Amino acid sequence: MSDQIIISLLIGGFIINLTTMILVIILLKKIKGKIIENVENGVAQIAGTNETKDSAVLGVVFCRNCGQQYDSLKTVCPHCKTPR
Repeated sequence: MSDQIIISLLIGGFIINLTTMILVIILLKKIKGKIIENVENGVAQIAGTNETKDSAVLGVVFCRNCGQQYDSLKTVCPHCKTPR
């Protein structure tokens, strides 16, 4: 009797994990197309849409050379020009 319970729990867990994995894959495919197109005056444009985001929402980084904080969408520090 206990073997049947263990097998049922294992099958149930497998089904839940498989369902979760499928849902994550579907969601990733939906958001994959939302690529940042350009950044001007602290506003980022999402490619293929009219949607914009404040660049502060997208994130900030600290320069490894001068320690200044800047927008995470930039590839070089605007203060000392050190590449990320």
